[in-house]
Amino acid sequence: RQEDATRMSFPDDSFPVAMTSFALHEKPRTTAAAILSEMSRVVVPGGDIVVADFYFTEQTSRLAEALIGLIERGAGGEHYRNFRDFRRRGGLPELLEHIPLEVVSVESLGLGSVGVLMMRNNKNGSMDGAHD
Repeated sequence: RQEDATRMSFPDDSFPVAMTSFALHEKPRTTAAAILSEMSRVVVPGGDIVVADFYFTEQTSRLAEALIGLIERGAGGEHYRNFRDFRRRGGLPELLEHIPLEVVSVESLGLGSVGVLMMRNNKNGSMDGAHD
């Protein structure tokens, strides 16, 4: 079954967990935000959302940043433009600012260039999580 991740046909609160892997950095910002919002809609309150994508911090290896930049540049066109915009805007933390997800944990991988974020869906609760 194939779905549009920005407008899924599933009813609200259909799943206990949802995950996306390396799909947000390559999308226009509005599309990436819509995907996260839609994930929140279909996951039950208190359910889990897992996101794995580029997550650059002060601890990210310069070598990793350079290699990823080259790979993304090789993808070319719109993909590379969206990646650059994703970086310029602040990456995942910026995307998560307006979505009711509490970051429970962040696992840093790939010389500090990849983050696996475990988040709790707080669409009916408070947003106490830190976005670091």
